[in-house]
Amino acid sequence: MSILLKCIRSWYRRNKPFVAFCLVLVSIYFVIRTFVTETELSFLIGGLVLQLLGISVTFKGILDIRKEFNRPGFWELTKGLFRFESKTVIAVASGNLNMLAATVIASGVTQSKDKSKQDINAENIDRLFQLINEDRKQAQMLLEQLRNVEKRIDAEVLPKVGQISQKTERIHISGSGLTLMGLGWVAIGVICSAIPSFL
Repeated sequence: MSILLKCIRSWYRRNKPFVAFCLVLVSIYFVIRTFVTETELSFLIGGLVLQLLGISVTFKGILDIRKEFNRPGFWELTKGLFRFESKTVIAVASGNLNMLAATVIASGVTQSKDKSKQDINAENIDRLFQLINEDRKQAQMLLEQLRNVEKRIDAEVLPKVGQISQKTERIHISGSGLTLMGLGWVAIGVICSAIPSFL
């Protein structure tokens, strides 16, 4: 018996919108049948009520999705229709630009009385080795900065992206459930309203 209750609870948790959908249909049917004895009129009233209910639930689902994404609600959109002045948006771009400047040193061979040509070439080669070592150090520093950026992306950005995607999925699923329920009521309401024309 306990296994059956667990299965029913699990099914109910997963299918709350469907249960609400069916309960509203049944309750509307019994309420209308209580007050209206004519079959044709009861179909017309039931269809109208279901259509209005479906439209309102669909409307609520869409507004909830817009609210979760911090978009304007119904009243703000309505006010925007009657606003004629345009909003000016000023965007300021900001960012850091790291540049690695390439340095070219032209060293001419200067003839000197004190130094021979081999000494000058040796000094130039030493200077070139120093510049290469400095460039290597700068490249290592840039690699360290890149590794630090990658670590920060792994530690900070990727979890936030995961949270945003989970939140977006939850918003879309919950909003789509309400919208589907509302559209189902509208569809059944249209069918109920069309039935009397065939009677």
